[in-house]
Amino acid sequence: MWAALLGDPALRPPEERNLVRAVFKEPSDKEPSDMGHPLFPIEQSTAEFKAALVADLRITHGAYPHDEEFRALVGQVMSNSEEFRDLWSAPALGSRLGGHKRLRHPLVGEIFLDNDVLKVPDHDVRIVTYTAEPGTPDEEKLEYVRVAAAQTALPLSPG
Repeated sequence: MWAALLGDPALRPPEERNLVRAVFKEPSDKEPSDMGHPLFPIEQSTAEFKAALVADLRITHGAYPHDEEFRALVGQVMSNSEEFRDLWSAPALGSRLGGHKRLRHPLVGEIFLDNDVLKVPDHDVRIVTYTAEPGTPDEEKLEYVRVAAAQTALPLSPG
């Protein structure tokens, strides 16, 4: 369902599968148009979303201060984005555990979803959920995406 809603990460090179890189990369006219709908089609331009993302990174940095891959990611994004540098140097207030997201999906258009991040205590595991308000057109759109994903995932019967 993740791939059906937000784009299949397996279709992208590993360096393009990172939300931080996607949010803070410089705009490009060379974006691929033949790869299906965009990975992370979530509205990412809000200052609140970006600040929460960087605050979450700072928490991760505190937990893994010697992780070389993490340091490389932060260094790369710092060198590419003045906005990221400003947010990284500002005091962090903590990460968000939920909110509302607006997505642009190729099958259903604009869809508004509630987002919750469930953290497993004493572990790095996070479960991200997206739900729609019951009885709304957004719920119908989410169900349509779910059914379409299930139909494309069904194996073909031998014939």
